[in-house]
Amino acid sequence: MIYSGIREAGMGVRRSMASICCVLIAAALCGCGEREAKVITSKTFSVMGEDGLVAVPQARASELEVIAISTKSTMEELERVLSIYEPDSNITKINQVAGHTRIPIAFDTYRLLDHALEYSELSGGAFDITVAPLSSLWGFRGGRVPDQPISKAVLRATLQAVGSNMIELDDKSIRLLSPFSQIDPSSILPGYAVDIALLKERQRGVRDLFIRLGNSSRTLGVEAPGKRWPFEVYLDKEQIVHLGTVGIPAANAMSVRRRDDNFLVINGIHYSEIIDPRTGIPVTRTLLAATFGPVATMTDALAVALLVGGIEEAPEILRQFPRCEAMLIPAGETLAVWVTPKFSQAFRAAADFENAVQVLESPDTLVK
Repeated sequence: MIYSGIREAGMGVRRSMASICCVLIAAALCGCGEREAKVITSKTFSVMGEDGLVAVPQARASELEVIAISTKSTMEELERVLSIYEPDSNITKINQVAGHTRIPIAFDTYRLLDHALEYSELSGGAFDITVAPLSSLWGFRGGRVPDQPISKAVLRATLQAVGSNMIELDDKSIRLLSPFSQIDPSSILPGYAVDIALLKERQRGVRDLFIRLGNSSRTLGVEAPGKRWPFEVYLDKEQIVHLGTVGIPAANAMSVRRRDDNFLVINGIHYSEIIDPRTGIPVTRTLLAATFGPVATMTDALAVALLVGGIEEAPEILRQFPRCEAMLIPAGETLAVWVTPKFSQAFRAAADFENAVQVLESPDTLVK
């Protein structure tokens, strides 16, 4: 097997989730269509500007209300501490003293940033939370929308403050080396919130649970004996183009990232919010990346890295995440859905896309 062993790190659109509160979801997916349908019950909420959902088997419906309240509370606290949009968060305070001083940080902050640095290294810099200055430069994250595409000279200057080498981190403190550096963990914060919330519920004795925030999710146990939790994958933010359903393996997480979920138009050209931290250019070559693996923080980071790196870099990136599986859809005139072998086993394509699915025997077959 081509995936090398390394150390393990410890979609749809936001359609109004309220409309599917306490939904009944058939479990005919991933080759399990012959099994009888089993219903689950779910509850929705909103946090971090995203729709959240918790689901449990119908037999455990009496626990749902408490789980939902607890999950939302956990995520709200993480948002307060870790969101770049919260004026008193640890992240905001770190950015305010960039280039000047080292400041103490809470353990949750350290843990998130430590994961971020690891995933940046594993992805060859395709994922990097120091991309924030570039995001602002292109008009995202509250920056001024430019009248023209950013020049190469300005990009080169801004890139001097971007990169994980701009961060000095230990378990008690952090320092950003350049006054122009900024960190933004927004791309992995939903997954991290899902991970922490699920771990807390497991500690409380919950056995079977699905938690989702935006396009990041994680499972505990199964929907029913022999049945996996479903994750619907859409090509577009409007949930018009349904690609298929993934049955997330037990005790796994799943994330989806799409190029065009958030973009700006400059001189008639669409520029994605997801930016390559190494070049400063918004991504163009990949429409969608979906991943599943052990934890949602990891699958969030990997999905971003694959969206940035595209087919050309996917073989090496996937080698560095040996416990993860992936789907990639390159930009092009003909839609092709590339999936790794174990992703293929968990994925049931919608009828319109069955012939578009191409199974990769190894990451190297991505490159022709």
